[in-house]
Amino acid sequence: MKKVYILIIILSLAASCKDEYYAEGKIETKEATDITGSSATLRGNISISNNPKMQVEVARRGFVYAESREQLENSNRRVYDEINSTGSFSANIFDLKPQRRYYAQAFFILLSPYDSHILYGNIIEFTTLNAYIKSYILDNGIAEYGWRQGPGYGNSYGNMFVVGETGELTSVDVYGFTHNDASSRTVTIDVYNNSKEWVGSSEPFILSGNGWKNVPLDNISYSSTFYVMVRWSASSGETNYLGIDTYGTNATKRLGYFLWDDKWYVYEDIYDYGSEKYYRARGVWLIRANAISFGKSVSYGTEPIVNESQPNMDTLKIRKNLDVKQNTIETFKAF
Repeated sequence: MKKVYILIIILSLAASCKDEYYAEGKIETKEATDITGSSATLRGNISISNNPKMQVEVARRGFVYAESREQLENSNRRVYDEINSTGSFSANIFDLKPQRRYYAQAFFILLSPYDSHILYGNIIEFTTLNAYIKSYILDNGIAEYGWRQGPGYGNSYGNMFVVGETGELTSVDVYGFTHNDASSRTVTIDVYNNSKEWVGSSEPFILSGNGWKNVPLDNISYSSTFYVMVRWSASSGETNYLGIDTYGTNATKRLGYFLWDDKWYVYEDIYDYGSEKYYRARGVWLIRANAISFGKSVSYGTEPIVNESQPNMDTLKIRKNLDVKQNTIETFKAF
């Protein structure tokens, strides 16, 4: 692989103009990995040999990518790594299209006592897959409504995945709607096996507003059937809404679930609360499980497409009826 070497020459103004201070560095763009129909992992490596008279450091590092070499120079499609140092680094990108060729280049900002420079590595190219393998479809890609759990409750909402395959879950995508009073309160992904036994969880994360959130998982094994649940803790504060599909062809197939006080319910079932009976809306949650099965990337669910023409005010009014407040569960009857 081609490697790019950079020799930085800086003339000192504080000493004699004849004194030359330099630092030698190398940045390398490595081959992309974990390529799917809409995502990939970009990788790079930075090394610097400092001169005792010229100490430099990495101020920021990341990648730029585009659909042609010509677009790279002015592309605003950039992703950054959170750690600013030398050595190996990587970043994930999720806005790619199936069967497209992409070009990427690692870069870093080099900071010296006198100046700063943006230095680029070699250009690599990769091609996304035809698409996700859709061996199991849940929703129609449209979230008509959303749900949030009120503060003080620890319930979970999610889907049953009857996929008939074995593999390892690598991440989950969830779709969220904006809630104006949402804070930095976090939720968590929990995975359960066919016997509804807990087998793994994600790190806590903030549910996105009007967008998909990719949540990494630590290669959790599954076989045939599993459940992916979004769990709200009992802490204070509000969250954004979790999207739900109530009109798709699978909305009536009893695949959406509700976990409350260690008891499992099909989301649309009638249940007793004190002297009253409550209904939940039928539907499936916009939750997509990404996995490796038989050596191939698999996505159980749909591509992340949401009906942007859905009237915001109407959906917000209905979502308010889905909040859990003051020890009562406010829901609406299924259409």
